[in-house]
Amino acid sequence: MAKKDSKTDKNSKSDDVSRDSAKSPEKCLSPSELQARYLQFEMMNRELEQFEAQRQVLDMKTKELKVLRESMDSVIEGEGFSQLGEGFYVPSKFTDSNTYLVDIGMKIFVKMNKNDAKKYLDKKVREFDDVLKKIDDHRNCLMEELQRQAMELQGI
Repeated sequence: MAKKDSKTDKNSKSDDVSRDSAKSPEKCLSPSELQARYLQFEMMNRELEQFEAQRQVLDMKTKELKVLRESMDSVIEGEGFSQLGEGFYVPSKFTDSNTYLVDIGMKIFVKMNKNDAKKYLDKKVREFDDVLKKIDDHRNCLMEELQRQAMELQGI
């Protein structure tokens, strides 16, 4: 009887080992598989950094559009300066503070009245806000996945 008990003990121990390895296959990863997991983790980190950079640029553009929209009401007829480019201005006379020339993309300019120009800016802000929301959603999913993988890699 004693032999059967020791045999049963050996079988139950080997069953425990096989069950443990079935539960956590990460612990049985080869060095190349482990390296691949770390590489994937690093790539996801870089992707997250890119989303952060894109988000910052879009957030800044959105704020600029909002400031531009608000400043449209302060434009009055008279003399002032118009920006030619980065840091260069030319004296100018404003004869119509209700008409704007708007770049709608691909260097296509459209003449708009103040209300239409404001509506155009509002639309652009909404579009940027939608993109920001998508970036935030994707970023959050990516962060959750990174946290999950970090926990798995710590357990290896």
